[in-house]
Amino acid sequence: MKTPGSLALDSSVIVQHLRARNPSLTAQLKAAAELYLPLTALGEMLYGIRKSGNDPRAVQQWSEFSKNVVLLPSDEATASAYAELKAHLAAMGKLIPENDIWITASAKSHDLPLLCSDAHFDYLKEVMSVIQV
Repeated sequence: MKTPGSLALDSSVIVQHLRARNPSLTAQLKAAAELYLPLTALGEMLYGIRKSGNDPRAVQQWSEFSKNVVLLPSDEATASAYAELKAHLAAMGKLIPENDIWITASAKSHDLPLLCSDAHFDYLKEVMSVIQV
Protein backbone atom coordinates (compact mmCIF):
# COMPACT_ATOMS: atom_id res chain seq x y z
CA MET A 1 0.00 0.00 0.00
CA LYS A 2 1.11 3.55 -0.56
CA THR A 3 1.13 6.01 2.36
CA PRO A 4 -1.46 4.91 4.94
CA GLY A 5 -4.64 6.90 4.46
CA SER A 6 -4.16 7.11 0.69
CA LEU A 7 -7.09 6.49 -1.65
CA ALA A 8 -7.63 5.52 -5.27
CA LEU A 9 -10.58 7.42 -6.74
CA ASP A 10 -13.41 6.38 -8.98
CA SER A 11 -14.61 9.13 -11.32
CA SER A 12 -18.04 9.12 -9.66
CA VAL A 13 -16.62 10.54 -6.42
CA ILE A 14 -14.57 13.12 -8.28
CA VAL A 15 -17.67 14.36 -10.08
CA GLN A 16 -19.58 14.55 -6.78
CA HIS A 17 -16.72 16.49 -5.24
CA LEU A 18 -16.36 18.92 -8.13
CA ARG A 19 -20.11 19.57 -8.16
CA ALA A 20 -20.01 20.17 -4.38
CA ARG A 21 -22.73 17.59 -3.84
CA ASN A 22 -21.32 15.89 -0.77
CA PRO A 23 -19.51 17.96 1.90
CA SER A 24 -18.49 14.85 3.86
CA LEU A 25 -16.85 13.47 0.70
CA THR A 26 -14.91 16.70 0.24
CA ALA A 27 -13.71 16.44 3.85
CA GLN A 28 -12.70 12.81 3.27
CA LEU A 29 -10.66 13.78 0.21
CA LYS A 30 -8.94 16.59 2.09
CA ALA A 31 -8.08 14.22 4.96
CA ALA A 32 -6.51 11.58 2.69
CA ALA A 33 -2.73 11.23 2.80
CA GLU A 34 -2.55 11.01 -1.00
CA LEU A 35 -5.10 10.73 -3.79
CA TYR A 36 -4.49 8.38 -6.70
CA LEU A 37 -6.26 8.42 -10.04
CA PRO A 38 -6.48 5.21 -12.09
CA LEU A 39 -5.73 5.80 -15.77
CA THR A 40 -9.21 4.63 -16.78
CA ALA A 41 -10.83 7.14 -14.40
CA LEU A 42 -8.70 9.86 -16.00
CA GLY A 43 -10.14 8.87 -19.38
CA GLU A 44 -13.66 9.05 -17.96
CA MET A 45 -13.02 12.51 -16.53
CA LEU A 46 -11.53 13.83 -19.77
CA TYR A 47 -14.45 12.38 -21.72
CA GLY A 48 -16.89 14.16 -19.40
CA ILE A 49 -15.12 17.45 -19.98
CA ARG A 50 -15.16 16.91 -23.74
CA LYS A 51 -18.84 15.91 -23.59
CA SER A 52 -19.56 19.21 -21.79
CA GLY A 53 -18.19 21.04 -24.84
CA ASN A 54 -15.03 21.83 -22.87
CA ASP A 55 -17.06 24.05 -20.57
CA PRO A 56 -14.49 26.50 -19.16
CA ARG A 57 -15.76 25.96 -15.62
CA ALA A 58 -15.35 22.17 -15.95
CA VAL A 59 -11.88 22.58 -17.47
CA GLN A 60 -10.84 24.91 -14.64
CA GLN A 61 -12.24 22.64 -11.91
CA TRP A 62 -10.47 19.63 -13.39
CA SER A 63 -7.23 21.54 -13.81
CA GLU A 64 -7.22 22.53 -10.13
CA PHE A 65 -8.27 19.09 -8.87
CA SER A 66 -5.82 17.14 -11.03
CA LYS A 67 -2.87 18.98 -9.48
CA ASN A 68 -3.55 17.07 -6.26
CA VAL A 69 -3.70 13.52 -7.60
CA VAL A 70 -1.09 10.98 -8.62
CA LEU A 71 -1.82 9.07 -11.83
CA LEU A 72 -1.82 5.27 -11.45
CA PRO A 73 -0.43 3.69 -14.59
CA SER A 74 -1.78 0.40 -15.88
CA ASP A 75 0.70 -2.44 -16.20
CA GLU A 76 0.89 -6.23 -16.14
CA ALA A 77 -0.08 -6.29 -12.44
CA THR A 78 -3.18 -4.25 -13.31
CA ALA A 79 -4.09 -6.71 -16.07
CA SER A 80 -3.65 -9.63 -13.66
CA ALA A 81 -5.87 -7.92 -11.08
CA TYR A 82 -8.45 -7.25 -13.81
CA ALA A 83 -8.55 -10.95 -14.68
CA GLU A 84 -8.93 -11.89 -11.00
CA LEU A 85 -11.69 -9.36 -10.36
CA LYS A 86 -13.64 -10.15 -13.52
CA ALA A 87 -13.46 -13.88 -12.75
CA HIS A 88 -14.71 -13.18 -9.22
CA LEU A 89 -17.62 -11.14 -10.57
CA ALA A 90 -18.45 -13.72 -13.26
CA ALA A 91 -18.51 -16.51 -10.66
CA MET A 92 -21.05 -14.45 -8.70
CA GLY A 93 -23.04 -13.67 -11.85
CA LYS A 94 -22.58 -9.97 -11.08
CA LEU A 95 -20.72 -8.30 -13.92
CA ILE A 96 -20.22 -4.53 -13.70
CA PRO A 97 -19.15 -1.96 -16.34
CA GLU A 98 -15.76 -2.78 -17.87
CA ASN A 99 -14.25 0.59 -17.01
CA ASP A 100 -15.13 0.03 -13.37
CA ILE A 101 -13.38 -3.34 -13.39
CA TRP A 102 -10.24 -1.65 -14.77
CA ILE A 103 -10.49 1.11 -12.15
CA THR A 104 -10.75 -1.43 -9.33
CA ALA A 105 -7.94 -3.48 -10.86
CA SER A 106 -5.69 -0.44 -10.82
CA ALA A 107 -6.47 0.23 -7.15
CA LYS A 108 -6.00 -3.43 -6.22
CA SER A 109 -2.72 -3.82 -8.10
CA HIS A 110 -1.33 -0.78 -6.27
CA ASP A 111 -2.70 -2.02 -2.92
CA LEU A 112 -4.94 1.00 -2.47
CA PRO A 113 -8.51 1.21 -1.18
CA LEU A 114 -10.96 2.44 -3.81
CA LEU A 115 -13.22 5.34 -2.88
CA CYS A 116 -16.40 5.09 -4.93
CA SER A 117 -20.13 5.74 -4.89
CA ASP A 118 -21.64 3.17 -7.26
CA ALA A 119 -23.30 0.28 -5.41
CA HIS A 120 -21.98 -2.35 -7.82
CA PHE A 121 -18.47 -1.94 -6.38
CA ASP A 122 -19.82 -3.70 -3.26
CA TYR A 123 -19.51 -7.00 -5.16
CA LEU A 124 -15.74 -6.63 -4.88
CA LYS A 125 -15.47 -6.04 -1.13
CA GLU A 126 -14.58 -9.71 -0.57
CA VAL A 127 -11.39 -9.41 -2.59
CA MET A 128 -10.22 -5.82 -2.08
CA SER A 129 -10.73 -2.69 -0.02
CA VAL A 130 -13.71 -0.68 -1.26
CA ILE A 131 -14.95 2.42 0.56
CA GLN A 132 -18.43 3.62 -0.34
CA VAL A 133 -19.49 7.26 0.11
